[in-house]
Amino acid sequence: MRMQKVDLLDKVEELQVLTAVSNAGLLSKVEQSGLLSTLEKQGALSTVEKLLPLADDLGLISTTEKLINISPGTLNAGGLAALAAAAGIVAAVPDDSAAAVVGQGAGVVALAAVAVPLFVGAKINSIIQSNEPLQL
Repeated sequence: MRMQKVDLLDKVEELQVLTAVSNAGLLSKVEQSGLLSTLEKQGALSTVEKLLPLADDLGLISTTEKLINISPGTLNAGGLAALAAAAGIVAAVPDDSAAAVVGQGAGVVALAAVAVPLFVGAKINSIIQSNEPLQL
């Protein structure tokens, strides 16, 4: 079964993301928190501004569009495979030395660092690929 391509801007409109942001009062909360003032004082906004050409050079927008078209099931399967591999490391590597235990730990941490973003991405893609308005 071939999945229909998701056009990010059309999807933002279809899911009524702007309405959800408004209903949740997110911008007012950001304003009240002083977050932007803090970011301005630290020069974060000008730093981001300087990085925008790099985002263009790297094709960040087209890459994002490609990533949001990956099915949530595929991302979840990748996350589960990473967790299974972590369990395999623990099972296969003997606990007979400190170095082996450290190796197990490093392998588990590395694979968890792969699995977590895959699961988060799957959730994000399931929201983006949904036809229901977004509720924050």
